[in-house]
Amino acid sequence: MSDFVAALPMYDWPEMRSEVDAQWARLRDAFRQKGIDAPQNIARFNADLRPVEGGIRDAAGKVIAPDPATLPPGELYFHGLWLHPALLFAQTCWGPMETGLSEHVQVIGQPSYDAFEGGQGELYSSAIVMRAGEAPSIGSPADGSPLIPLDILRGKHFTFNSLDSMSGIVGLTRDLEALGESLDIFSERSESGGHRASIAAIAEGRADV
Repeated sequence: MSDFVAALPMYDWPEMRSEVDAQWARLRDAFRQKGIDAPQNIARFNADLRPVEGGIRDAAGKVIAPDPATLPPGELYFHGLWLHPALLFAQTCWGPMETGLSEHVQVIGQPSYDAFEGGQGELYSSAIVMRAGEAPSIGSPADGSPLIPLDILRGKHFTFNSLDSMSGIVGLTRDLEALGESLDIFSERSESGGHRASIAAIAEGRADV
């Protein structure tokens, strides 16, 4: 059994599970061909991570993440995964990388988003969504430039997944600042905990954008 841990948590939705498993199988085999003892399966829950008594510590001995054994076993705390001493391979977002994660991990690659609207190689476009019928549908600009409908967004309740998410809030914040605006154009802001939770909040009328 491998001593390493690996995960592909960014797009590991229930309906994508078999595809994610197949992706890991390809990566695992490539690692093993290079003599790296990659784990057979990816971690999906805190319970899949080896306990770290006293919490996960940095090189100076400071606790930077809790012991996975103390977390809800059926959930996955991303920072506990990314900072785990047994980490071999995982996915993250540039938001956490810019807020401290880069001190502890190394970027070794990025996926291509060419197959998706707004994607250009390793670059992607974040979609701003509202309830169907409440705003016109707009495609992603071919040149990758931001398209922010200020008149539509102003005064709305904005929900986002987490404060350190590049796609959820950091990128939008920067695009608004480039236009001389800020997140203050929204009447209210709330943190949903995940992109899918944000979509559900909009669909159910608990948020607008």
